[in-house]
Amino acid sequence: MRLGECFYSAGIYLMDKCLFNMEQRKTMRLVHGNPTLKKPPFIKYGHAWIELNEDTVFDTEHRREVPKDLYYAVGNIDPEECFVYTYEEMAKQVKEHEHWGPWELEEFPEETAYREAWCASNI
Repeated sequence: MRLGECFYSAGIYLMDKCLFNMEQRKTMRLVHGNPTLKKPPFIKYGHAWIELNEDTVFDTEHRREVPKDLYYAVGNIDPEECFVYTYEEMAKQVKEHEHWGPWELEEFPEETAYREAWCASNI
C-alpha cells in the first residue's frame, strides 16, 4: 500500500460527483501519475487526482483546484506517463481489482525504499 489515501479519495470523489450526474461524467477524469516530491528526497511517487475538465485539476489530498498546466509543471508530471480513467473505466477497474488503485502505475524503487523506511520509523 502506498503512503496517503489519494487513490481512495480521488476514486470516491469521482464516484460521488459522477454517479448520478451524466454531465460531469463527460468531463471529469481520474488520473494516476507520478509527480516529484517537493522536499527531500525529491523522488517520483504514485499519486491520484481528478481532472475536472481539460483545464482544471482537483487534488483530493490537498483539497485544492489548480490550473492543470500549473499542477503538471509544479509536480514535474509527464502526461505521457499518466493513466486517465473515465467514470465507467474507473468502476470497471475497481470491480476487477477490488481496490481503488493504482492499477497500472508501477512503483519506483526509490518510492518503495522511502515508503518502507517511513513505515518502519512510524510504527
